[in-house]
Amino acid sequence: ATVDSSGLVTVVAVGETTITASLGGETVVGSLSITAEEAFEGATEPTVDSASVVSVYSDSYTSLAGVTFNQYWAPWQTTEGDDSADYGFNAVSYTNFNFVGVDLSGGTLDVSATNTFHVDIYPFDSATDITFRFESDSGNTEYTISGLTADEWNSVDVSLTDFTDDSIFDTVTAYNWLVLAGGSGTVDGTVGESMLLDNIYFYDNGEEVVEEEFFYSIYSDDYDSITFNTYIESWGQTTTGGQVTETDGNNVLSYESLNFVGCNIAGNSIDLSGATTLSIDIQPVGTANDLTFEFETTGGVKCTFDVTAAELTADTWTTIEVPVTSFTNSADLLANDMQWFIIVGSGAVMVDNIIFE
Repeated sequence: ATVDSSGLVTVVAVGETTITASLGGETVVGSLSITAEEAFEGATEPTVDSASVVSVYSDSYTSLAGVTFNQYWAPWQTTEGDDSADYGFNAVSYTNFNFVGVDLSGGTLDVSATNTFHVDIYPFDSATDITFRFESDSGNTEYTISGLTADEWNSVDVSLTDFTDDSIFDTVTAYNWLVLAGGSGTVDGTVGESMLLDNIYFYDNGEEVVEEEFFYSIYSDDYDSITFNTYIESWGQTTTGGQVTETDGNNVLSYESLNFVGCNIAGNSIDLSGATTLSIDIQPVGTANDLTFEFETTGGVKCTFDVTAAELTADTWTTIEVPVTSFTNSADLLANDMQWFIIVGSGAVMVDNIIFE
C-alpha cells in the first residue's frame, strides 16, 4: 500500500502490510494493518442492446445527465456516499444506509418503450431488502428487491408490471426522485448497511407483456365467488324463493311470483375496475318475461341493465353477455363497492354464473 501526503491509503497489490507514522523523527503510537485478499471487480458489463436501454447510471450506456446521487435529507438520513468513490471502476457507493434520495429532475427519463428495470447491487457484509421508488408530480411507483446475497454482485431484473403502479412508466417522462429505502441506519447510532450500485437502467427485454385477464365471480359454484348475506331480502315483495340446489347438485338462484327481489352482498369489497363485460345465465320458467338486473353501490347509485323476453327461451338456460358500458351509471359500477344485487320482472326465473370479465 502507499500513503500520500494527506494520509490517503491506496492498496496496490494482494497481501498484508502494517502502516506506521512518525512525527519529528519520533514514532507515534498506533498503526494501521491492511489485508488485501484479492482484486475487487466491478459488476459484469451489461450486454443489452443500447437501442432498447434508457439509463439512469451506467458506464456502458449514455445515461441521464445531471443526476445527484445523495441529497442528504437532514436530520433523519444517515446514508453517506454518492457516485464519486473510486474502486478501480465507477459505481455508486452508500454507507450507513437507511434511505437516500437520488435527484432525477435534471433530465428527461422516458421509459414508455421499456418493460424491465435493471440494477446491479453489491451489499457489503450483510444484505437488506431495498425499496426503489420513482417519484413524479403524477404519482409514485415502487418495488422492493429482496433476497440479495452479501459480498457479491447481484444482478436484478424487475418487470415493470411488478411495480406498485406500472402505468406511471407509460406516461411520465419527468421524474423528481429515485428514493432508496430499507436500511437499518438510525440517527441514534445504529450503523446501516453499505453497498455499491451500478448499471441502473430500463430496457425492453423483447417479450410481449400479456396483461392478466380480469375475472370476478359474483355468483357461481364453478368459481370462488363473493358471499351473499341474503338471497331474498324482506321488502314486502310478492317474490318467493332464494338459493336452491338442482338435481345435479348445482346451486342456482330461483324465484317465483317475481315482482322484485334484493340480495344483500354488502361487505365483500367488490372491485370491478377492470371489468368490460358481464356474463349471466338465465332460465325463465314457463314463460319468458322482460327482466331488469341492478347492482346498487354502497353509496346508493343504481347500475342497471335490461334483458328482454325476446333474448330468452322458456325452460332453457341462455347465457347473456352485457357490455359494462350498457349499464346505467357504468362509471359508478367500476369505481365503487356494491351492497345489493336486485332483479325486477315477473313470472318465475332461475339465474346462475354471474361473472364479470
